[in-house]
Amino acid sequence: MNKYLERIKESELIKGFLSSAIWGVLTKVIMVVVTFYCSNTLAPEGFGEFSFIKETLNLVLAICAVNFSTLTVKLAAESMTVENSLRRLYLLFIFTIVVTLLLAFIVIVLPYDMLYSFIKGENVAYFVRVSALLLPFFIIQPLVSAVFRGYKQFNLVGIYETASSLLFLFFVIIGVKIADYQGAIWAMLGYYFVFSLSGLVILFKYNKKTRYLVKIKNITSQRKTIYTMIAPIFLTSFIEAPLVWIAQAEIGRRASYALVGALSVMLTIRYLIQIVPTYFYQSFVPHVTILNAEQKYRSYFVKFEQVTKALLVLAVVVGPILIIFGKFFLGLFNKAYVDYYDSYLWSIAVVPFLLLSTLFKINLMIREHQVSIMIMTILSSLLFIGSFYLFAEFCDNILYAFFYAQAFQFGCQLMYSLKIYFSEKFKLISKSA
Repeated sequence: MNKYLERIKESELIKGFLSSAIWGVLTKVIMVVVTFYCSNTLAPEGFGEFSFIKETLNLVLAICAVNFSTLTVKLAAESMTVENSLRRLYLLFIFTIVVTLLLAFIVIVLPYDMLYSFIKGENVAYFVRVSALLLPFFIIQPLVSAVFRGYKQFNLVGIYETASSLLFLFFVIIGVKIADYQGAIWAMLGYYFVFSLSGLVILFKYNKKTRYLVKIKNITSQRKTIYTMIAPIFLTSFIEAPLVWIAQAEIGRRASYALVGALSVMLTIRYLIQIVPTYFYQSFVPHVTILNAEQKYRSYFVKFEQVTKALLVLAVVVGPILIIFGKFFLGLFNKAYVDYYDSYLWSIAVVPFLLLSTLFKINLMIREHQVSIMIMTILSSLLFIGSFYLFAEFCDNILYAFFYAQAFQFGCQLMYSLKIYFSEKFKLISKSA
């Protein structure tokens, strides 16, 4: 027993995972408390509009920053020893800011009638435009967090994100008391603004000690990275990130924002399920990035296979619990959502495909198959959109259509990424043998 404890203490991967997971659980629980509070305090239609604005922000953040996180972690980890990786990291930040400014400008100048014709509800259209105005500030936070993870500062990221989520809860409670669901939306926008600016302050203070981020000449010498790595990931995000948002807008148009609220509850439960795997991935990326850089391919592929087995065991153990207590979990948010238990079961069935496809996309990112990721995303996104609209015509419950389409999407991504994974594994291990 002592031997195993010693191995855990010596393992950077396990220590990073435990730190990420502990803080991650606290952060996610607080965010779920926010959703729980809003779903029980706001009327179903108001909660649906709040959820839609939140998903709109998540959409833009995913396009401009969140989907760059794995690449940011990789470049930050390498930049501590490789000068060119630091140049690439700076180019990634510049690219992200420029793209965000362009997106914000487009949304702001878009004719109001055109925006309103696509988005049902005057309040929703108004807050979408306000969100666009603040976009350049919002993108900072996910990039800052990713840089810290690349430096293996998991405790620092955990404290920063947990403290910020507590601030979010406080803002939302005050906002709801003052102006109901509109107050909650204003509180959410204020939270994102403060979250991002505080992240910059922490990064500058940390960098005074480490000097990892330094002035460097000839940044443009790595401009090829924009075309080979950064742009493909952006295009991937631009294609994939809007899918849930488009589906939610369609659900709101065909049914009501109350149904959008039900979907938001199910996705929130699913985010909770993903806490441990997600935070493990965040500590896993810098670890396997270094193995790949050192060309320790046998150990590199063994790590992926160990994680795959762990995920399958987790599915067998946790799956039945989620099914048995599903109505209880839905009822915690609002008794009205228990009626959507059948849809909830389909949302849970999608999780294994989602987690495994995410794992093997990490391999594609580290091995710099960004173009392959883009092709895979285009194919799986077309499959999602096509199957969603097809099922929406034939399903009595449009939520079924959403989860059926997600199963096709993540299944396609998993098969595509596994094909490349096994092909490379065979070639690289054969060479090193």
